[in-house]
Amino acid sequence: MKIKFSELEKILGYKIKPNVQSIGLDIAERTGVCVITTDDSIASFNWYFVEFDKTNIEKVYKEMYREFLNIIRKNKIKDNIVIIEDTFLMRFGKFVQADVFKKLTRFGTLALAVCYDRNIEHRFILAKTSRAKLKIEMITGKPKESVAKYLKEKFNIELDDDDMSDSVILGILGLCEGMDFKPLPKKKKIKMVQYKNSSGLYTKINKKTQVIIADKKSKGPYKGIDIIDRPWQIGFIYVILIVKENKMKILYFDTETTGLDPIKNDILTIGGIIEIDGEIKEKFYLEMQPLNYENISKEALDINGLDLKIIKTWMAPRLAYKQLTYIFSKYINKYDKKDKFLCVGHNVKFDIDFLSQLFLKNGDKYLGAFIDYHFLDTMVILNIMLYKKAIEIKNCKLVTACEKYGIELDAHNAMNDITATRELFLKLTNKIKFEVK
Repeated sequence: MKIKFSELEKILGYKIKPNVQSIGLDIAERTGVCVITTDDSIASFNWYFVEFDKTNIEKVYKEMYREFLNIIRKNKIKDNIVIIEDTFLMRFGKFVQADVFKKLTRFGTLALAVCYDRNIEHRFILAKTSRAKLKIEMITGKPKESVAKYLKEKFNIELDDDDMSDSVILGILGLCEGMDFKPLPKKKKIKMVQYKNSSGLYTKINKKTQVIIADKKSKGPYKGIDIIDRPWQIGFIYVILIVKENKMKILYFDTETTGLDPIKNDILTIGGIIEIDGEIKEKFYLEMQPLNYENISKEALDINGLDLKIIKTWMAPRLAYKQLTYIFSKYINKYDKKDKFLCVGHNVKFDIDFLSQLFLKNGDKYLGAFIDYHFLDTMVILNIMLYKKAIEIKNCKLVTACEKYGIELDAHNAMNDITATRELFLKLTNKIKFEVK
């Protein structure tokens, strides 16, 4: 099907990009693919479904990766953009873990791996957000039907199956010049009830009045979600493979902090290693005073072997922030959306949260200009290998892993920890063998 630019621009209110190709991927067990190619004045639409034989779990990942690779290869032109429905991946490295998304995560992560592998421009957008961007009138309980109706009425696009509708919308968004793919702002909800865990009970409390509403017995300490409930982790191995085979800018880093809450507590030390094309370019270690001395945890000081008198002699957090951005700016062009560090660490989400707060507390909300929030975590890799029975280890702590692999570690020093983490990461990724022919 072909549509003139003038028709699209009139309806969408956006200028259409000439001589590009937009590939919309509606991630699902039956993935919808829409490829839209433009010349100087016409947009040509082609859509179809991709399905996999999921009876053999050992083969399914290869088939998925190959298929997405084929989609990119087959449709590759000079200016290519892939728009992936963001059902499997949330912002700032937080992954969806609900049961309904277990299978979607595998598809989405593999599509992401192909984009990294081929250096293809890509964007994520929630289906809900994509519909809102085009101001589609939604029918309650019938999202796919609503989008299909919109396409029929606005563009005279008639689909054989309404399930294809979202992939067409994603492809159209990729054509729009200046399209903002950021999620819509969330409406603030006032929570009137909170839960506290004390003395083996879950206590339900009214936040406004602080009146205890009810108590119920705890089922025991939270042990975390079993690895089998995190299928995205298995798929993320493919991203590791891409890191191994391609030239990337990697930031290995670790922090020591005044506590566990990134909002209340602060960074005390940060150690980092910058690696480009497999070569270490710089190592840095910064010691800084906290912004708030009142929230320093004695336990945190004891673990890190630090003393308040020594901490008070360290540089101000503002100066540490400036030094850090200076280091990052030597290797990253923060105005180039494709030029970012990939973060690697052990339980690195914890460190990214604290680093983000360091930036925010210094009036800078653009940490994302320097780092890609798709991080790699050695603790996650260990969990995967443990689940797949590829290793025998009593737990996935950094100290335990270093003992297992003969890596020297003087724990709870940011520089020592990240040096050991990098060595562990290289050892672990070298053990992962997978070949796509």
